[in-house]
Amino acid sequence: MEGDCFTPLRGVRNDTSALVKLLLVLCSLLISVSLYPTRVAAQEEEINPDEVLAAKVEELDGTDWDIQVNDREGKAASYADTIHFRGVLLSTDSLEKDGYTPTNYTPTLSRDFATFILQSMKRNEKEDTAVVRAELRGDAISGVVTKQTKKGQRTTFVFSGVLSRPAVEEAPVSSEGAELEPEPVAAPIPQVEPAPEASPVPDAPEPEPTQEAAPKPAPKPQVEEKPLPWWKRMGRGR
Repeated sequence: MEGDCFTPLRGVRNDTSALVKLLLVLCSLLISVSLYPTRVAAQEEEINPDEVLAAKVEELDGTDWDIQVNDREGKAASYADTIHFRGVLLSTDSLEKDGYTPTNYTPTLSRDFATFILQSMKRNEKEDTAVVRAELRGDAISGVVTKQTKKGQRTTFVFSGVLSRPAVEEAPVSSEGAELEPEPVAAPIPQVEPAPEASPVPDAPEPEPTQEAAPKPAPKPQVEEKPLPWWKRMGRGR
């Protein structure tokens, strides 16, 4: 009888513990849901998409990418090509041969900011169009090239490749167009130790005045006597 009396109480206790567990799970879910927008907002504040996009465009400037192009339907043979990024212009070797000049591309980013997506539309003199859509992730690139003639014939190609030539820093150029030479680095000035002070030199004694000897008289010139003429000599004899 006692066992039969307490059996309903045990069932109530089991139901109560299950209900408590269910309430705890619901509370944890509500807390997680309420905190999720706050976490997302914090992540968006830390990462500025415009700054990331501008940095990626600057990083692509001056790079070349080797790709392998295949016809999606397999009708045309595959071929090798190279994509060039110069500023915000995109071009490929094969498209330039077909008369498509470099054109601007429109950049975007994936939600995780890890994939750089771009698209560029081109038109040649025959009024044919070509649309290049590419995705870059790290040093890898893949995408699609869609060509359409003026008559409406469309061909789709897929490509993939890798970075072949990273951007090279160019030398600064002056306003006249000449490359500026790097400024010479001044050599360090050697430190010269001060010379020791010279000991004072005693004054030399003044020389004593000397008496100059009187000049000797010049000798008188000896005058040779000329002989007297004969008539004067005859007069002396008288």
